[in-house]
Amino acid sequence: MRAKKKDGNHKEIERAFVSEGWTCYDMTHQTYIGCDLKVCKLPGPEWGWIEIKNGKGNLTSNEKRFQADCMAKNAPHYIARSVDDVPIICREILLRWSL
Repeated sequence: MRAKKKDGNHKEIERAFVSEGWTCYDMTHQTYIGCDLKVCKLPGPEWGWIEIKNGKGNLTSNEKRFQADCMAKNAPHYIARSVDDVPIICREILLRWSL
């Protein structure tokens, strides 16, 4: 298995998370993880898995398995298609961890 190919909007979405105060860990080199980023709000416990898609791109079979696994384990998983999604995802992650 080889590393995932990054979507064309990967860097701009990653920069948008950083500008919102999040730390980003690029997961595309991890062949066994069906996700592009792990974002964390340090020093707190807030974190989430982020799948980056360019426009209306569909999830691959590996990404679908990862998403299903996250759902089964109640792990935070989100799909970012543009920088406009980033503030919404950030709020959702913070809300999730505040409950």
